[in-house]
Amino acid sequence: MSTVLFIIFLLAIVHFAYENIVAPTLRVYQRNKLFALRDELRTIDFYSLSKTDKVAFECVEKSLTNCIQNLPYMNIYNFTRYKQEYEKNEKLREVVDCKINSISQCSVDELRDIFNQSGKISYDAILINSGLLFLYLIPLALIAVLGEFGIKLVRDMIVTPPTLVSLEYSDSPTC
Repeated sequence: MSTVLFIIFLLAIVHFAYENIVAPTLRVYQRNKLFALRDELRTIDFYSLSKTDKVAFECVEKSLTNCIQNLPYMNIYNFTRYKQEYEKNEKLREVVDCKINSISQCSVDELRDIFNQSGKISYDAILINSGLLFLYLIPLALIAVLGEFGIKLVRDMIVTPPTLVSLEYSDSPTC
């Protein structure tokens, strides 16, 4: 019992350190990368762009601003909620696909590169914000895997004839 309490206490300390020191530091780093991308985007001469490139420029700029504003909220839970909404909502899919097409058809390579880099940074933010979730899921995954293995092993053990196993049991406790 004391081991379990120690493990819970240790996990609480690790969780506290990650959520209050490590994750905010990593988020600031990702946020600064997004600001740098937005600054790089704004060096592109907007008035020299064609009409379709201006639409792509505005889409990329708005997406960078959304990423910067929502960086702390990007996590696995919100990602899966968005995925479910995207699959259900036809209008959302149309709007997103239209914006993605305008960016992919843009003749300015820098716009597409900035958009792709912002996607990588957002993905990193999802991993950062969901970082300790994986730490908590590892023991559950091990229990599931080892549980299946353990059930199979016990099932095999109970059908094994005693004459085929050379296990000797001692009645006296060992200390």
